[in-house]
Amino acid sequence: MPADDLLGCAVYPDRESRLDGGGEVQLLTFYANPPVIRAGAKTLLCYGVANAQTVRVEPAFEELNPSISRCVEVRPARDTEYK
Repeated sequence: MPADDLLGCAVYPDRESRLDGGGEVQLLTFYANPPVIRAGAKTLLCYGVANAQTVRVEPAFEELNPSISRCVEVRPARDTEYK
């Protein structure tokens, strides 16, 4: 399955490292904790990727860097589904 089909999270490969044996791009984790909140409340949106050069979550809320394990705090003002 292509990496951009996993859990709706778009992950872009570092093509040079793939050519040099860096491995396939992998989405390791993508979840919110807590997974459901009221509008304006905070949650942690967590992700982990391997062999990626860039990471994008939609709707965008800040610039994200590739990481094996990272959580960022988000406070959606209305019903929001992160992809």
